[in-house]
Amino acid sequence: MEPLSYGKSDFSEVNLCISLLTLGFLCFWSIYVPGKFSRFCAQKWGQTEGHLYHILLRRWIGVLLYGVFPAIVLFSFTPYTWADYGVFARFTWETLYWGIGLLLIIPMLTYRTAKQSDSLAMYPEIRLPQWNERLLLSSCFAWIAYFFAYELMYRGFLLFACLRAFDVWTAIVINTAFYAITHVPKGMKEAIGSVPMGILLCGLTISTGNIWLAFMAHTTLSLSNLWFSLKYHPEIKYTPKIFKW
Repeated sequence: MEPLSYGKSDFSEVNLCISLLTLGFLCFWSIYVPGKFSRFCAQKWGQTEGHLYHILLRRWIGVLLYGVFPAIVLFSFTPYTWADYGVFARFTWETLYWGIGLLLIIPMLTYRTAKQSDSLAMYPEIRLPQWNERLLLSSCFAWIAYFFAYELMYRGFLLFACLRAFDVWTAIVINTAFYAITHVPKGMKEAIGSVPMGILLCGLTISTGNIWLAFMAHTTLSLSNLWFSLKYHPEIKYTPKIFKW
């Protein structure tokens, strides 16, 4: 990866990234809310399994919409490589220090927030009363794949494209604005809370030159929230055979 030349690119790459993000967002949220897709899943697998497959399938569809499809388009119509979008295996001490810090701090924060009633009203997303390890692992694996595609789209494709077209703060503002807008359907509390999170993730990505810390932070946040939501939700039980509370 060559050093970024801020503001030295034209806007075609940025416009393409924003178009891909907007299209992916509209398609994803059309299947996120209850509608034809959820009814299709219920008719095919029944109410209980249909709900499960609706959640898991939309995450994997998100992988296609935010990761696979944009990658195909961008690598077909731009001269850039994976490394130019922050996807490369080069780690520094800075990455290690931040990674350890995030792994310690994020679960402490989610431990406090996951017990709150407004959080338990939304999470875990899979509202089955009985969980087992197979369901837990299926949900975790789908989350990991989804958040890699998600961070690839936001802190990879969009952020690095903006950095090539604008100065650093303009790129961060554009990225965080789109990041916050995509959280609006989940409620204004999540949309507002996504602003400092978006700035932090952009800062980590720019500082290290890759998306791995942003991916790790988002994944740790989601998985720890899932774990604590299962532990504290009064109507959902997790029956472990290997993992113990």
